[in-house]
Amino acid sequence: MFLFGCIIQTIWTSVLRFLFPAPRSQSPVLSMHRCWQRLNWMKSNLNRLFATKQQSYALNSKYTECTDASTISIQLLPTVKRKNSPHQVGRQPNPSFLRIELLTLLRVDMSDVKTDWEVIVIGGGPAGSTTARYIAEGGREVLVIDRRDPIGSPLQCGELVPTNAEMQRLCPGVPDIDDLLQTPEHAISRETSEMYIVPPSGKPLQYPFEGYMLNRVAHDEALVDLAKEKGATYLTDSRVSSVEGNTVHLKDGRTFTAQIIVGAGGHNDPLRKKYWNESSLKIPVKFVLMDGDFGDAVELHFGSMAPGGYAWMFPKKSGANIGLGVQQKYCKDKNVNVLTEDFVNRYDGEITFRGAGSLPMSGTIRSFVKGNYVLVGDSAGMVLPSNGAGITIAMIGGRIAGQVIAEHLTTGTPLSQYEVRWKKQMGKVMRNSQRAFKLGSFIIRLPDWLINLVFNRVTKPFVWRSITCRNMFFLF
Repeated sequence: MFLFGCIIQTIWTSVLRFLFPAPRSQSPVLSMHRCWQRLNWMKSNLNRLFATKQQSYALNSKYTECTDASTISIQLLPTVKRKNSPHQVGRQPNPSFLRIELLTLLRVDMSDVKTDWEVIVIGGGPAGSTTARYIAEGGREVLVIDRRDPIGSPLQCGELVPTNAEMQRLCPGVPDIDDLLQTPEHAISRETSEMYIVPPSGKPLQYPFEGYMLNRVAHDEALVDLAKEKGATYLTDSRVSSVEGNTVHLKDGRTFTAQIIVGAGGHNDPLRKKYWNESSLKIPVKFVLMDGDFGDAVELHFGSMAPGGYAWMFPKKSGANIGLGVQQKYCKDKNVNVLTEDFVNRYDGEITFRGAGSLPMSGTIRSFVKGNYVLVGDSAGMVLPSNGAGITIAMIGGRIAGQVIAEHLTTGTPLSQYEVRWKKQMGKVMRNSQRAFKLGSFIIRLPDWLINLVFNRVTKPFVWRSITCRNMFFLF
């Protein structure tokens, strides 16, 4: 195997040296002009190769900026001759393509390539706005594009976040929590001090928990204001259709270019969908806002009312956010809509709003960075699987991403440092959360009477440690 590997490596190295030769007298940075010459040579030979076929192929090459490794994507787009002119060639409306990616250890120097912006962030939620805030704080130009106006609407989550003091206990590896989480008073609907973990029996396990129930629209607008104060620019009510190379295309036909493009548009982010071939478990979420008085305690319910997930009741200043998230494969004869109605009907009050969404529950993806593309927030899987927390976690990732991007543009810090710092600050918490989710997914599939036996005074500390992403077996 070792000999075979050496032979393959030798052949591959020879191919790369032939395609992209760099004379000894030149800098180690690969000459873009030489690259282009070789690609034109490849184009002519490929066209000659397919000349005998019924369809000819047009070669379209594009460059993607990268610090540590260069990605050159070559697309073979089938073309057909037009009937009216045998000498003209036009593309099919929806051409299929073959992409060849040559990953080399050489560097393509694109420092002279002019772009509209240094950074474009797709999505202005907690992850995107926090990323933009720290990029701008680092003195770099950043444009945030979001399809919503105002940002934060429509509501898509339960709106519960820990206080700064609680976050320091939950995520001890994260520095400067108070600098990161600057929640204004007007964005806090209610402060909570207690959490109930409720099994099917209805007998809750009570825990101290300091949290804020947010006014989500006001919260996200405050994050936008923070980013704007640092110098970020926002473009709202604008939907991104695609990303090609360093160009972002909008639905209305406008285009913007940037040296670095950040995907912060959730698990359906256009950047992730096109360039990250990673699947993740997505839990559908349904919820309502209801008027009434629901006390002070946050409630999490487990059992057959929410198969493979949990239901919640989060009290607000005047009303509550009530809903659930489930794993569809465990819902036998009921879908998420029926389960939501059954759970909501346990509470008395007038429904003022209905919302829906989904949460990525597989943990973080393998890599946050590809070339000059970066993912952050839900698009990178930055949600704690054991409890579904994502707002503050996305902001932690956004700060790391923003700081590294600013350093990259200023001093050349590798973008890969984003992943290194994330693992240092959040790696242990994410691992504990994933373990707890796997164990919990098994337990909450049990019959309700067995779940009642599992949730008791003896297991109470283990249940709490699993939900708060700590090592469950702390005694060993």
